[in-house]
Formats: sequence, structure tokens, C-alpha cells
Amino acid sequence: MNNQSYKEEITIEFPNNSLLALLIGQHSINIVKLEKLLNVSINQFGNQFKISGDNKDINLGKTILTNIYNKLSNQEIEDLNLNFSYFETELRMFERKKKVNSNVAISGDFIIGFPGEMNKDHQATIDLISEIKYSQAYSFKYSIRPGTPAGAFYDHVDEKIKNSRLQEVQEILRAQQMKFNNKFVNSTLKVLVLRNGKKEGQYLGRSPYNQSIYFSSEHRDLIGSTVDIDITESFQNSLTGIIKQNKSI
Repeated sequence: MNNQSYKEEITIEFPNNSLLALLIGQHSINIVKLEKLLNVSINQFGNQFKISGDNKDINLGKTILTNIYNKLSNQEIEDLNLNFSYFETELRMFERKKKVNSNVAISGDFIIGFPGEMNKDHQATIDLISEIKYSQAYSFKYSIRPGTPAGAFYDHVDEKIKNSRLQEVQEILRAQQMKFNNKFVNSTLKVLVLRNGKKEGQYLGRSPYNQSIYFSSEHRDLIGSTVDIDITESFQNSLTGIIKQNKSI
């Protein structure tokens, strides 16, 4: 609908024509809002939608439209005024933060196998994690807590299914965290020194992205100060480096 010139295009097709009116909204209001949100152009040709724009934006648009269409197909929502679910709300929040600061990193917490969680719910979680690319996240298998409302639910997820879903989620999160940590090798980070490490002369601090940073120094008065650390090695849950000579208190 926008008449701007874009570099890339992607086409998606939705087979159920009866859902298209809800998908696009009255006077195509939902499509217009999505165009403004992602800075893309969306044109409809029958049951096909052509999205034009930057690669990451058009793929995000495809994900959002497909997810909303699937919810309409599953009769999860009867009306739509771009009423984003948690999935789309999270994506919108992420996009806004990226526009404010392109270096922003996102962390999260996930409870897997909550009562009533279906395969499509689990897949929506996987899609969200894959889209956001978390710098770090905690994930747990749901377990009953006495006295909580969820403990009385009847549709609990089988333990084997919960274990399988948790493993899938954690594999993706571990890979994302490792990739995020790797990119800081051979760079310098400002580190808030928190305490002594287990080794002689070792310190533990936190980066602006809340990463654990280990380094050694002959100085004995660094706790509470901010130091510049040249990162030399990355691990799953931490980084190591060498302190620069010019420390700042």
C-alpha cells in the first residue's frame, strides 16, 4: 500500500479466503498499521500478500501475518483490530527497543509445559525465541506448586512431552547465548567489579549486558569500580579477559 521503493520482496499465500477480511481489517486498517510498524509495503492480490522492504522487516511481517492467520484458523480470536497476542506484542517491544538502541540485548524467562500448552503454543514459543535471539534466558519445566490455581487444572502436559519441549527450547537458547558471547572476543567492555573470584588475584564483574566477566589483576581495591576489559575468550555463561591499565573508579 505504501508507494515507496524497496529492495526485497516476499510473497505469502493464505488458502482460506473467508478469513482474509478479518486478517486485513476494515478498509485494510490492520495492513496499514503493520506497514507503519515495520516500515514495509504490503500489497494484496487475491489470497496472496506481497511484502516489500528490508530483509529482516519483510520476514518479521511474514511471521506476524502468518501467526495471526493461524489464530483465526484455530478460532482463537473472533475479531481483529491488530490485537497482537503475546507473541506479536513481544516482537513490537523488541522492534521499538532496537530503534532506540541498535545494541540492545534481550533476556527472558520461559516456563515450558504449563497446563493446557498445545503443540501450536510450543511452536509459537520456538518462533518467538528464534525471532528475538536472546542474549541469555532461563527456561524451566512447569511443576505443580501446592495451593496454586494451575495445580488444579486437569489438562497437565505429559512429563515426556515437557522434557522434549524443554530440551528443544534450551538447545536454541544455548546456541543464541554462545553466539552472543562470541561476538565480544577481541573487543573491550566496561565491567563493574562485584567480588573476588575463586582463584588468587581473580575478580568477577558484570558487563553492560549482564554477562559474567572473569579477569585477574594485581590490584586489591577493584571491587565497586568500573574497569575496561579486553575480552580474550568466551564461554557459554561467561567471558574472560585482560584488564586495561587505565582503570576508572
